[in-house]
Amino acid sequence: MNIISYGSDARLEFAKKALAGLESDTVNELTLLPIPSTVDGVTVFKSGENLYDLLSRLDEHSVVVGYNLPRGFIDIADEFGIKALELSWDEEFLVENARLTAVGALAKILCSEIKSPAELSIGIIGFGRIGKELSKLLVFLGASLSLFTSKEFAPSELCALGLCGVSVLPYRELTEEENCRKSFDGLDLLINTAPNKIIAGGAAGFENKPRLIELASGDNFPSGIEYERLAALPAKMYPESAGKAIANSLMRFIESPHPRSAPDGNTPKKGNTI
Repeated sequence: MNIISYGSDARLEFAKKALAGLESDTVNELTLLPIPSTVDGVTVFKSGENLYDLLSRLDEHSVVVGYNLPRGFIDIADEFGIKALELSWDEEFLVENARLTAVGALAKILCSEIKSPAELSIGIIGFGRIGKELSKLLVFLGASLSLFTSKEFAPSELCALGLCGVSVLPYRELTEEENCRKSFDGLDLLINTAPNKIIAGGAAGFENKPRLIELASGDNFPSGIEYERLAALPAKMYPESAGKAIANSLMRFIESPHPRSAPDGNTPKKGNTI
């Protein structure tokens, strides 16, 4: 099988290595696009090439792998007899990417902290894939943990979290200015994993703010507030593991008797760091 990759993303080179020697009766050529594959929906990220021009150069029974591919591109590719794998539709890939993101974020944070994890009070905004992975790691390390989330927990779940020393608080603790001030006062760090503006707009003027870390895509902290963005951690810190995750997603895609489709028939929402 001929494998082509775009750009200098080390993940793609490791994905190619993991796929070396792969044979398939249904796939002749494989194209690995950058991650994300496009920002404007038309141009291949960092290449300047038109995404749709790729289709005219590919043969039938080719597979294109990417992230954030437009739904129109996927539909047109199908008409050409080309299969497009949108990585964000693969839950197993997203979970593995979240795990690598959480481990990478924790490694960067703790290397620059002057206190041990067990002496830190940490808040996490959001309890999605990355929030869950981070929570497990921080509980294991003995950190004092506060979760700010809209998720409704069953009483048994709240009890289990409480026994681990985890406080579960609603988003309004950060969206309402006075509550936000009180929450800030007790935290060393506040890590955002939710692609939404949660923190009160007046937080920029607060004293005693915790160290703020952004793991979600977009600008989710109020303007004027200082924070650290930790982006693309799987690619920067663990490219071999991240490349294997891409390769494993592709192999599941090829082996599946049922083509993968977008959740609810829609393109996926942008969210956690890739």
